[in-house]
Amino acid sequence: MKINLTYLTDSNGKQKAIQMSIKEWNRFHKEFQKLLEFKKIKMDIHEAANEIKQIESGEKSYKILKQFLDAS
Repeated sequence: MKINLTYLTDSNGKQKAIQMSIKEWNRFHKEFQKLLEFKKIKMDIHEAANEIKQIESGEKSYKILKQFLDAS
């Protein structure tokens, strides 16, 4: 995704801020939200895989589906 940015600098030429159009901001924000959701899903899968390892090694107990659904 190409975004046209305008860099704001101080009197020494050091970049201090950026500007972008609202349209580009909305597009960026939408894509960023998708990335955050993907990251969360990835972390949840990783956590589930670790939990399976703990169950298989006996470190953690498990529930059958009926127990899980009855507790909800």
